[in-house]
Amino acid sequence: MTCTLAVACENDSVCPDFGNSPEFAVFEILENRINGLRKVSAASGNDAHIALLRELNAKVLLCGTLDASARSALEAAGIQAAEGQTGDVIQVTGAYLMKLVRAGK
Repeated sequence: MTCTLAVACENDSVCPDFGNSPEFAVFEILENRINGLRKVSAASGNDAHIALLRELNAKVLLCGTLDASARSALEAAGIQAAEGQTGDVIQVTGAYLMKLVRAGK
């Protein structure tokens, strides 16, 4: 099964604030492994970001912080947010996938 996972980022690091993220690293995940990666530029603001994530068909978002309205909008869009992420985009994504494997998902 494939899944699209997005990371709110700035260059190669997780952006501390979702609403100010200038780009997303978009991963294609196949059987809990990274199968593809591309960077997508993003307009500023929560609404623009959430619209882009919907367009990309993202199911999971890894990010720094979210405000309550962004959290609610992501939930309504069916996008699972994993907040509090910091560091290198690929390392954060790998750690997230390892947690899924360990949890048997």
